[in-house]
Amino acid sequence: MVELGYPRARILLTNDDGADSPGLRLLYEAVHDLGEVKIIVPEASRSACGHGMTLHKPIRARRVTLWGNIDALVIDGLPADVVYIALSESKPSIVLSGVNMGDNTSLQSILASATIGAIIHAALNDVPGIAFSADTRSVEDFELLVKNHGNFIKKIIRGLVSLVFSKELPHQVKALSVNFPRSIRAREIAIARPAKLRFKQLAKPVKSTNNETYYRIIGIPVSTQGDNDVATLLEGRVVITPICIESLFFCDSNLYMHLVKLIRDRALSTSQVFN
Repeated sequence: MVELGYPRARILLTNDDGADSPGLRLLYEAVHDLGEVKIIVPEASRSACGHGMTLHKPIRARRVTLWGNIDALVIDGLPADVVYIALSESKPSIVLSGVNMGDNTSLQSILASATIGAIIHAALNDVPGIAFSADTRSVEDFELLVKNHGNFIKKIIRGLVSLVFSKELPHQVKALSVNFPRSIRAREIAIARPAKLRFKQLAKPVKSTNNETYYRIIGIPVSTQGDNDVATLLEGRVVITPICIESLFFCDSNLYMHLVKLIRDRALSTSQVFN
């Protein structure tokens, strides 16, 4: 089967790890011939910045050359900013974010991840997006994953981009979060809903040299079972979580009507208490 490119497609690549990330290069190598590729990335790591935007200062940008001959734009802003900078020039056909070094499984990570933040902002502007992440904790881990499974990963990336361009995804699905395990044990793809937590997060107090107290947020992995993205990833399977942004903060009609009545009743009774 001969793969066909999409010459009119405008493919935006970004990440939250910066221009030097090996994951960005892997993503570029996977899709460079599928359309007109534009790269805009933060100048340094912006991990765990979530859906944040830069609103109170100018965003500076500079042109750089990657891997010898590939033009890119580097900004001192956040991954979500990238989407709006791209939109100011021409609307992308798709936004691809990653490949992040570190998985983004669980609701906890989805809400905190700047890798996913970029595709959420794309979806809010009617641009489909896919975030790619790998359960690796170092460049060496990532390079070993690519050495052993790089072609398989590229095949999945290309296939998902082609699926989005085919417009066959359900209309409710505005974005996809794709996670690659550290060691791929099964050459298959699983679809799973997100677990609630990936880590138990704690604020650890630390004393400085002048006896001042500051805090570090640390994460301790939590065990999880069942049909969710964390458990599936730890089984060694590639896992995809579809993101339906319209339903993130909504509920079914029966629950909605119950909440309407409950909130109205309680709000009125609370008002009377404070009269």
